[in-house]
Amino acid sequence: MAKEQAIREYWAKVPGFYERKGFDSADEFLEHGTCFACGFIYRDPPQRAHIYPHVKGGSGDPDNLHMLCYVCHKDSEHLEGDAYWDWFWERDFLSAALSLACRNGNNFGYLLPLAAASRRRPPI
Repeated sequence: MAKEQAIREYWAKVPGFYERKGFDSADEFLEHGTCFACGFIYRDPPQRAHIYPHVKGGSGDPDNLHMLCYVCHKDSEHLEGDAYWDWFWERDFLSAALSLACRNGNNFGYLLPLAAASRRRPPI
């Protein structure tokens, strides 16, 4: 399976990909730890997530992998095809934060340490 840097380098070369997700530059996109979907940097490193599921024949090549935080990875596990891409393009920090809060009993206080630890702020 491809390493994080190879995955980031592949997607950084796809025209318009990182700009559409709100990254300012390829250098920002190439930073380790940033989730492709929500753009947030969590304490835990991002996970390699298959775009087309491995169990259905999806490869471990960079063109079939995204680096997602654990929240986005969990939320996208059962999505594939157009449903995945629709979710991916709409995903932002707020939707990831709300998902995480719901998973933790709507305890928005749980999000504060994560926000404080983040190096990247969501776009306003």
